[in-house]
Amino acid sequence: MADGASRSPPAGRLFQSHAGAAIAELERAQDLLRAPVTPRRKLALGALPTAATGLLPRAALHFQAERPDCTRRISTGPNWLLLSHLREDALDLVVDRIPPAGNFEGPSFRQLYWERVAPVTRPGHPLAHPDWAPAELLHYPLMLPPKGAVIAASVRAWLHAEGLGDPIPTYENVSLAFGRGVVRRSDAIWFISEGVVRPEIEAGLLSVLPVQNALLGGPVGISLRRDTPPGADLAALIEAIAESARDGTV
Repeated sequence: MADGASRSPPAGRLFQSHAGAAIAELERAQDLLRAPVTPRRKLALGALPTAATGLLPRAALHFQAERPDCTRRISTGPNWLLLSHLREDALDLVVDRIPPAGNFEGPSFRQLYWERVAPVTRPGHPLAHPDWAPAELLHYPLMLPPKGAVIAASVRAWLHAEGLGDPIPTYENVSLAFGRGVVRRSDAIWFISEGVVRPEIEAGLLSVLPVQNALLGGPVGISLRRDTPPGADLAALIEAIAESARDGTV
């Protein structure tokens, strides 16, 4: 009888099991409340499409290997919009072309490389030969950057320098998806930053008409707010971007 009295009935053993688990969960919850939760570090980056297709992805992967506990949020858009977000502290860094003078006070610009703007066509285009003449452009639909685009001035300057005046374009566009779709299906000629279409050129989906003129291009670099020194994460990302540019992986 003594042995039987010392044993807990089945219901008692079940209660003890559940009670023990509940107490363990309560203790775990208390430990979590006592331990401060460290928020995951984040960086907000802006990039022109020309940098978003090559330079920035390679730099981001390099940065990820060095600092895996930092999240990067990427935004793309036109130069003026990205710089506006930088000014408003919505972005920590912008990879862009050199900001126009008087755009807003404050940004510093560190040049990374010079990138040309190129006339792009489908493979087999009638002008796809070394001795084409700029005047022949007027015989085909032109796709030019809209006047608000940062590359618009250099394209217009080149057209004027070649004696073509200010031709009326069939399309105004800097979107890769639209431009690629139209150019591959027609004889349209698209003036666009080469970095935007580099994967398509390397894959043989688009071709570049050879142009020897420094007007068609400009510096690409990093814009930062002058009043906010970069922290450790941002400084590491800047170096990763600069290293990718030095390696020629743009």
